[in-house]
Amino acid sequence: MEKLLDYYNSPDERDKDTEERKKRLVEQLKAAKAMEPEIKKSKYYELIPTYSAEVLQLYFNEYPPHSIFQVVRRRELHSEDLGQVSGQFKADYVVKYDNIHSVHKGDQITMRLTTTLYSKKKSNILWKKETSGEMRSDGDMWTCTDPLTCLLITCVESSFEEIFQTVSRLQSR
Repeated sequence: MEKLLDYYNSPDERDKDTEERKKRLVEQLKAAKAMEPEIKKSKYYELIPTYSAEVLQLYFNEYPPHSIFQVVRRRELHSEDLGQVSGQFKADYVVKYDNIHSVHKGDQITMRLTTTLYSKKKSNILWKKETSGEMRSDGDMWTCTDPLTCLLITCVESSFEEIFQTVSRLQSR
């Protein structure tokens, strides 16, 4: 207890420390304000394909031959036809996420989305299904720190295994 009382040897020392903390907070606030336009421009639903591409990159590029994964925003497309998209971007497969929405049940929120996997070689949709994510996550790879991040990460996780298994099976043939 004595150490707590003696933390500052004088009121001047305490005031100096308070002023230094205030300056740090003002600088942090300025930095946060500077990032505000970028944050307002970002769309949470764009994080799903971006994170998905990173995870696919990790899984498919562990051993050669390496694959290229590209996130394409809807505004960059000439058409929404998945065959045309695969041709436009020279892609063997196209993963499309749409109908991203949240569902509230009591104090729980679930994020749902529809995932579509298209194959250029087969010229058709391999599968299309609705998957969902929750506000909590278990496991090392899929950990998260806050409910929104958990919703996004577990949405990717919910369709990822099937994407990986399907493409791996087709690639091994």
